[in-house]
Amino acid sequence: MLHLLAQTTLGFGSWHDDDHHDPCECTGNHGKGPQQYYYPSDIGNYCESWDQGMDYCKDGGSSEGADWCPKKWCYVDAACDDAAAGSYLSDISGPALSYSYGACGATDTYTGTEDDPLA
Repeated sequence: MLHLLAQTTLGFGSWHDDDHHDPCECTGNHGKGPQQYYYPSDIGNYCESWDQGMDYCKDGGSSEGADWCPKKWCYVDAACDDAAAGSYLSDISGPALSYSYGACGATDTYTGTEDDPLA
């Protein structure tokens, strides 16, 4: 029962077999989120529409109405097929973060656009 609860609540696959890690499983922000105050401290830890509540996606924001604002995404291993290098939290020491919309069932319409500072 505990194993099933851990799988459904935390999104883990089999926690007995690390050799078959899914690179598109949400990895979280590796503790970088709590080290800043602009983004939610748990940003990217699980599938969520992280940008939708940010000032740049709200009325009058620089990305107001952008189709990527309400889409769900999370941080994933860079080996995930549609992983892209993340710019959020990049100024905080620690591992580089990669994000994926596909891991959350969404289509990436952000990466490579004029809104993407790494484009």
